[in-house]
Amino acid sequence: MARPSKRCYNIWAVFAILQICSVARSILADADELTQADITSVAVTNFFIARMIGSPTPLRDALLAAVVAGHAMRTTKVGITLHTAAVQLASAFLTTVATLGVVAAVASVLPDIPVVGEYLPNLGPFLSVVAMHGITNREDNGTIKEIVNGCILAGMAYDAVIVEGVSFALDVDTILGNITLVFLLYVTYQALDNARRAIWDL
Repeated sequence: MARPSKRCYNIWAVFAILQICSVARSILADADELTQADITSVAVTNFFIARMIGSPTPLRDALLAAVVAGHAMRTTKVGITLHTAAVQLASAFLTTVATLGVVAAVASVLPDIPVVGEYLPNLGPFLSVVAMHGITNREDNGTIKEIVNGCILAGMAYDAVIVEGVSFALDVDTILGNITLVFLLYVTYQALDNARRAIWDL
């Protein structure tokens, strides 16, 4: 529940297909060719994504890739086009993955807090859903960001309900887990509704 579903990482296949389609259109079309800014944005984003995959310091490199992809997306200063969609997709996904990575890192050190740490329940999943609530309800989320958020949260909800299952035990961790699950389902509904409205407004 604290991380994106493994299925969400198929987004890299979509990322690659968008780049291939962009290059093909640029080669075959008489207009709407790739600009130097488009090429630079994609090349730099690809470099940092490749650096992140298999990295011995995945959180650091995910944060770096998210910053670079976000900067590349803002630099183009245009809406969704075939030439900018890949970078926008990477930026949206990497921002969420990096944020959840930071949350997981913070949650992992909470038990080490002197005196009170050993009494704390596992807060990682709950803090992850809180982070996703903040990401989902940002004012300036674009269309691709809304769609990516919806897909990530739908995957997290599917894993939590179908793959992991629901327990009704009365221990503290299970009760907190069920509260987190209800919160996750609510945030997922928000994200999917935001994605629907974003697509409708295209």
